[in-house]
Amino acid sequence: MVCGLVMTVFQAGAVGFLAGRISEIHQIGAGFGLMGTGIALLATAHTKFFVFAFVALLALGMALIAPNVSALVSKRGGEQQAGASLGIQNAANSFGQAGGPLLGGVLFIWQINAPYLLSGAVLVALALAIGWKAQDRQATPDSLDRREGNCKKNGLGNGSPVTERLTD
Repeated sequence: MVCGLVMTVFQAGAVGFLAGRISEIHQIGAGFGLMGTGIALLATAHTKFFVFAFVALLALGMALIAPNVSALVSKRGGEQQAGASLGIQNAANSFGQAGGPLLGGVLFIWQINAPYLLSGAVLVALALAIGWKAQDRQATPDSLDRREGNCKKNGLGNGSPVTERLTD
């Protein structure tokens, strides 16, 4: 209940507000970081308050990830392939929803805190990798050339403030 409530409120308010201000990939990275931290901290929760607090943190991460993955997949798939791309994303999501609990159950039998700590560590590592890769992509001359090419393709020719800023 806490997870659904936090996700609904956060997606309705903050995610819409962040949409034009922070890129999808950065929001996804932040979401993975919040989810990983929340899941790992669940292993340390000894009271209902902390369980709810850490589940809320996990839900904030999920709220950042879900709409941004869909947006990124549909953008990357292009106009012609958007439906197929979203279908593949949905299939991968279903696989994770089925496979995650199976793996978590095995880990839980092995050691009670293992599913929380391992999945938290994987998600935080993924968040760091996304942040590193996104930052690295922004700084390379090749990415600047691609962005300038996209500006030209979208009708922003040479001399536009966007193109000027990208080539500095």
